[in-house]
Amino acid sequence: MELSMLKSKQDAFFSTGGTLSYSFRIDALKRMKNMMSKYEDEFIEALKVDLSKTEIESIFSELIIVSEEIRYFIKNLKHWMKPSKVRESILSFDSKGHIIHKPYGSSLIISPFNYPIQISLLPAIGAIASGNCVILKPSEYTPNVSKVLNEAIKATFNECFFAVVEGGLEETKDLLSLDFRKIFFTGSTNVGKIVLKSSIPQLASVTLELGGKSPVIIDNINDNSLNKALKSIINGKFMNSGQTCIAPDYILLDERLKEKFLNIFKSSIKMFETERKMHPIINKAHYDRIKAYLKNGEILCGGKFDDKKKSMEITLMEPKSIKEDVMKDEIFGPIIPIMYFKDKEECKSIVRNVSPEPLALYLFSDDTLFNKFFIDNLSFGGCTINDTISHILNPRLPFGGVGASGIGSYHGYESFKAFSKVTSIAKKRFSFDLPLKYPPYSKYEKVIKFLYKLIKK
Repeated sequence: MELSMLKSKQDAFFSTGGTLSYSFRIDALKRMKNMMSKYEDEFIEALKVDLSKTEIESIFSELIIVSEEIRYFIKNLKHWMKPSKVRESILSFDSKGHIIHKPYGSSLIISPFNYPIQISLLPAIGAIASGNCVILKPSEYTPNVSKVLNEAIKATFNECFFAVVEGGLEETKDLLSLDFRKIFFTGSTNVGKIVLKSSIPQLASVTLELGGKSPVIIDNINDNSLNKALKSIINGKFMNSGQTCIAPDYILLDERLKEKFLNIFKSSIKMFETERKMHPIINKAHYDRIKAYLKNGEILCGGKFDDKKKSMEITLMEPKSIKEDVMKDEIFGPIIPIMYFKDKEECKSIVRNVSPEPLALYLFSDDTLFNKFFIDNLSFGGCTINDTISHILNPRLPFGGVGASGIGSYHGYESFKAFSKVTSIAKKRFSFDLPLKYPPYSKYEKVIKFLYKLIKK
């Protein structure tokens, strides 16, 4: 089917009001819940073929997160859909106001390769729960996952409500040329700019979940805390071979821990030895780009690679300077540069020079004032203290970037809001109408001026 025809079918169905009721939306969520169970084995197998993910990793990093989001939406949707009353101001005392959430219509979701089920379906859950129709464009880099998603969604939903479009760049361009009222994109900052530009002719609402260089800042902590910190950092980097938008990108370490850190790092990484059959980097272009970073400094640990498998060990390195490519680019791979700081001000300066608005910030310290300093003085999408990745696991916490790392948020209620137009309703009674609103205003000049003085106080 031509993409414009598919879009027209969804527009026609949306115009009937068929997606608006609570019963329709909750039924769609329950259908998706059943779909996840029915196609679980197919999803796991497709993830294994496309990304070499094990069954446990597929469950932990993809399926369980989607299932928890569905459960959370089913539990809360009725409450979220209710109009919320607002207090009146002194200027609107003669009316009542409330806020409702209205769907946009047919929404476009463009998802990436690295977590192709999770990042495809999490925004889709928000979209259908908000009463929208959805066209999902998965990544062409994970063709087997895309095929299973297409089969599962086609068997579960009518395409006039929820459809998958497979394909590559041309299909994405064709979709972006259509008149969507809402576009949700997850991917690189450069492509995000293209998506944002393409939304201008139709003045679509756009949510961009991008990336950036997420720093890890380690205070002068004790050996036990440093040991736990390094396990968390390596684990966060190890997932999907570093191909995670919120993976720890580089480390800033209190210089007093320099020697101790390296010894504990080498010891900590041993616990991952059995899993060191690293996931392949998604394609040769990305692999060659990541491999080239090894020339940007001194390798302290790791550094082995396999050109045939396009895989690499987790590699700790000291870059020659902050100007090296490994410190300028989002790595999106298993290399971790490390730099050192004397004090908080120097550390803050490095972060601002490397990437002033990272998607994630990771702080390892038990010093409340140390953590507060960086939370107050840096701009970032989300933060986890004394762990990595954890801030995305709670559906009650919004997830999103700022500036180059993204526009807008989602997860839980924020997903419901992301795919809704917040609409204000003011209701007045015919039986009461203030005459001072109408000319001649001179008749009520004293009352109006008195009101103005009252408000100015």
